[in-house]
Amino acid sequence: KRDIARQMSNYLNDSLKICDGAIASTEFLANEYRQIQPNTIVLKNTVDPSDAFKCKENKTGKFRIGFIGSVTTNDDYLHIRDQIKKLDERGDITIVVFGVKYKDGRILASCDNDLMFWASLKNVEWQHFVPVNEYYMTIANLALDLVIIPRKEHYFNQCKSNLKFLEMSLLKIPVVAQGFSDGSSPYQGIDEPYMTVIVDNSQWYDKIIEVKENYGRYKLLAEKAKEYVLKEYNVREFAHVWKEEIIKLAYKK
Repeated sequence: KRDIARQMSNYLNDSLKICDGAIASTEFLANEYRQIQPNTIVLKNTVDPSDAFKCKENKTGKFRIGFIGSVTTNDDYLHIRDQIKKLDERGDITIVVFGVKYKDGRILASCDNDLMFWASLKNVEWQHFVPVNEYYMTIANLALDLVIIPRKEHYFNQCKSNLKFLEMSLLKIPVVAQGFSDGSSPYQGIDEPYMTVIVDNSQWYDKIIEVKENYGRYKLLAEKAKEYVLKEYNVREFAHVWKEEIIKLAYKK
């Protein structure tokens, strides 16, 4: 994984050196890019209201917790692995893993150890990767009660954006996300009132059970999060900003 990440980083750095400008989704990441390409601007993530599908109702009798995409690998769940096992052992929770496997059963490169962990759980359900145009509909059909976004506290994750929060909020799925001790997590700050952010990593299990046992309150928060996201991150409202800034970027001397 480290070799792959190093190679990708080298490709990115080479591209930044030869391009006329760059776009980043956060100021933190833009400042990193500017060390190589000074002509870097920030354009925030947006979502399309047409992707706000109605989620399938959970009628399984178990609380369904989603782990979506990158948090199923990249060491991002390792610091709460024991708490995930504790959740699994309760018997009234289903861990839904969206990632790791392809439709034909192949495993994402270098993820054998991740597969071993998730497959060791008693109450695990798998969802394979899907084409990007099927992403929102697939999540909506998983009947998730909660999505959690653990992240290992390091430089790479400081460069990440709030995209997972936006995606889940568009679908009105409550979110419990990772905070960092120095406040540099992409989930800390302006969006924080619309999700639950955990800094003390010993608290993941307790907070998830609190969400489960007081679900009405957190579902209401998710509904407010959708309203907030559609107001502040709506692509139909902010597309003109992208257009204007890209034109400036193209003609900047």
